[in-house]
Amino acid sequence: MRTVLAAALLLSGGAVPGATFGGAGVQGDAVNYVAIPSWGGSTIQVVDDGRVDRWRTFHRRYGVPVAAYDGSSTTGLSADEQTLVLSEVSNDYPPKRSRMVVLNPFDLRPRSRLNLPGAYTVHALSPDGRFIYLIRYPEPIRDIDRHELTIYDVENPGPPEPIERAVGTPLSRATDGRRVYTLYGPNEPFIRVLDTEKRTVRRVPLPGLRPADVTSMRLALDGEILRVVPVLNIDTRTLAPVQLEPPAWTAFRATVIA
Repeated sequence: MRTVLAAALLLSGGAVPGATFGGAGVQGDAVNYVAIPSWGGSTIQVVDDGRVDRWRTFHRRYGVPVAAYDGSSTTGLSADEQTLVLSEVSNDYPPKRSRMVVLNPFDLRPRSRLNLPGAYTVHALSPDGRFIYLIRYPEPIRDIDRHELTIYDVENPGPPEPIERAVGTPLSRATDGRRVYTLYGPNEPFIRVLDTEKRTVRRVPLPGLRPADVTSMRLALDGEILRVVPVLNIDTRTLAPVQLEPPAWTAFRATVIA
């Protein structure tokens, strides 16, 4: 299903990942935060062991941010679980303005709001929730793959500051709460490694892969190993490949760009 979704989006020209209602939402250590539409607005629910523990309703249609097309890559909760960010689910595409709300996860009360011109999506949060990493799409209709990684300081609001410009569609991602690994493709594929605490970015290019191969790949963390299933394993300490599979792909090589 994940592969079919990614392939369909790529073939149709797709849209920015945006935000979603329902499903598992974004998961904390003990609870899930799930957004649902309600009365022209939205309700954010805190789900504990399958039961709704508490909720809050908003006049705007806020959903849980989606960071990749693999169907499970939601984001918006900081690693310390002290900050939750939701994105508006817009009826317009591309959106003329991108709105987000920063919440206290315990009482779901807003701490601050973002109202940015153009198309932005939430990519990640720093572990303490101070910095929100946003993806800006300068031309979401003409060139959906061209994007810019930016950073927004919640404590010192202002225009998001650019970090990196790139080309690619986010297909899958994995995170340990601090480092975020995102697979981009299908052409000239690479993995972006974002250290949300140090605010640094590195790339692991993945040359020699066909677009059809890339859309079927997924990322998963296993201790200090990033598994690029089914292609190779990467040591997260060095970003060097430690295993190639299957044997038919032994000519594949990965390089690292700091």
